[in-house]
Amino acid sequence: MPKRERKLIAACTWVGNKFSYRVPDDMVLLRCFMGGDALKESDDSLWRQRGASCKPLWGFKPCRYSTAIARWPNSMAQYTVGHEQRMLQIDAMVKEVPGLHLQATAIAGSGCRIA
Repeated sequence: MPKRERKLIAACTWVGNKFSYRVPDDMVLLRCFMGGDALKESDDSLWRQRGASCKPLWGFKPCRYSTAIARWPNSMAQYTVGHEQRMLQIDAMVKEVPGLHLQATAIAGSGCRIA
């Protein structure tokens, strides 16, 4: 979500869509990424706020079957305006050097590579 919206959830993945073997057929597993002041909140507070955030986004409030909260401060790249254009320029330069590959979250996102 855009930073200016000031939402608790910065990103969310439906784990079963990527890794079906990690989620039972009769369940849905959401992996939510939170930013801003979320690190200062207690685990219970994060759970309540995350649950309240899901209803307007997806039309439901999840039940609590299991919860795991990990705090990783400053771990998500924050791209500035013009990032895509800069990456296109870098991509063009990299293609001129045979065998050179760049890989990093700050370049193209988590788990991505430009060649």
